[in-house]
Amino acid sequence: MTGTRRRLGRFTDLPLKTKGIIVVAVPLALLLGALVFAFLADRQSAVAEDRIRLTLAIQSDIQEIHAQIAEAATGVRGYLLTGEDSFLAPYDRAVAGLPVVIERMGGRLVDPEQKERLQRIRTMVAAKLDSRAALRRAATAGPADQPALTVALAESKADLDALRAEIDTMTRREAELLAARSEVAEEARWRSQAQLVAAGVLGLGGALAAVILFSTGIVRRVHALEGAAHRLARGESVAAPHPAGDEIGHLEQALHQASILLRRREAELRESERNLVAAREEALQASRAKSEFLSRMSHELRTPLNSILGFAQLLELDLKDEEARESVAQILRAGRHLLSLVGEVLDLARIEAGGMDLAIEPLAVAELLAEAVTLAAPLGQPRGIALALAAPGGAGLSVLADRRRLLQVLLNLLSNAVKYNRDGGRVVLDHRPADSARVRITIRDTGPGIPPERAERLFAAFERLGADRSAAEGSGLGLALSRQLAEAMGGRLLHENLAEGGSAFHLELPRPRGQLDDGADEARGR
Repeated sequence: MTGTRRRLGRFTDLPLKTKGIIVVAVPLALLLGALVFAFLADRQSAVAEDRIRLTLAIQSDIQEIHAQIAEAATGVRGYLLTGEDSFLAPYDRAVAGLPVVIERMGGRLVDPEQKERLQRIRTMVAAKLDSRAALRRAATAGPADQPALTVALAESKADLDALRAEIDTMTRREAELLAARSEVAEEARWRSQAQLVAAGVLGLGGALAAVILFSTGIVRRVHALEGAAHRLARGESVAAPHPAGDEIGHLEQALHQASILLRRREAELRESERNLVAAREEALQASRAKSEFLSRMSHELRTPLNSILGFAQLLELDLKDEEARESVAQILRAGRHLLSLVGEVLDLARIEAGGMDLAIEPLAVAELLAEAVTLAAPLGQPRGIALALAAPGGAGLSVLADRRRLLQVLLNLLSNAVKYNRDGGRVVLDHRPADSARVRITIRDTGPGIPPERAERLFAAFERLGADRSAAEGSGLGLALSRQLAEAMGGRLLHENLAEGGSAFHLELPRPRGQLDDGADEARGR
């Protein structure tokens, strides 16, 4: 049992190519061996049967010699008794045919004893024929030769008896050879059948051995490998395989190593997920803490700011000195700017914390733009900057937005368009459908535009793109807050440098459901 396992182990370690050759070659070799055995056995049986047929042919030749001699003797006796030549016909046939039969039988004989006996029979047949010829001559001579005829008859009978005895001996010998050769043929047939059965059993055993080797060394292990692959696909562990040096063994080892690696990576991934969850929770807590801090600080800052602004306004009313009044006015401007900055910071914190309450409703775009231009027009008057409304690209266009926050975005954009415009410049507002689902509001100015290398930081908080070194006031929060408010209302805010100079800001907002259908109809009509 241990030796069988050791041999199977050696077979398992062989490469698949060698296994395939063995599995195919073993049954093929056994089949070829069975065919060779069958061929040799058939040849032996055929040789034995040929010898039997040869013996039978020799016996037939012996019988033919005996019959022709007997017929020749009978014919001569008939001729002696009657004197008629017709009785000599068998004698003449024997004279012509016996040498032929003897020569043919001589070519068939194999046994040395029979060859010697045939040589004696050939001599005796010749002598017999000579004696028959002497009898014929004696009979032809007439009564005077009657004593010679009697002597010739006696000698002929003695020769015939000797020849018959020799032929009988030869016949018995051939009978013995026939019996021996028949026994050899029978043994050859049995041997042939036994060899065929043995070859069949050997071939069947070889085929079964090849099947067992194939099943044990390849098929069963491939099924096990398939099961391991399915377990690996389900995320289950794969047991360590038995050591094997062939390709399947290497693949089993690779699957086992992959299982270990996947387990390790799964553990690392779970640890990373736990760390990410913890980091996300910390970030959320920090964001909530920041928002809470900003909200509280905003409220805490607004209370003293409102007091400062209130007392500054009272001072402005009571003071008569122009220099003092200018100082108070500066306090009021700085306080209002600080109050606006606190409000923007609070709005940003609310948006980031998801606490911005928006009242989304359908709004007529034309009316809202007119109101925004009216409110922002005084900003451009000191520098001669005109604000104008262009003809709308569609009649009765509406958007879904919060009125107060949308107006805040428009005022921020208009304020920037005036603030960073040239003296005597122009600001134009227009609106038109961006597509079947959105309305685009565009604010164009005639300022210097924004360098492309700075445009990517345009909507960053507290980023003024170098304008903090100019006389224009600002905190750098307006555009960042405007974009976040636009996105909170389901829209987007984009910037574009105009080819003729200046900038264009595009505010796209969703359209109400009814206008969506109308826009789709218009698009199909076009």
